[in-house]
Amino acid sequence: MFDTNETLEQARTRNIQDALREDIGVCDWTAQLVPKKIGRSQLSVR
Repeated sequence: MFDTNETLEQARTRNIQDALREDIGVCDWTAQLVPKKIGRSQLSVR
C-alpha cells in the first residue's frame, strides 16, 4: 500500500496539509454536510 513508513510527525504533517488543501477554494465542502445549528467546534494549538 505504501512504499515507505511514515513517522508520526510526517503523518501528522501530511494529515494537516491534506485538511488545509481541502478547505482552499470555493468553500469547505465537508462543512456543508453539518447543519449550521449544531456545527460548533474549538481548536486549541499547544
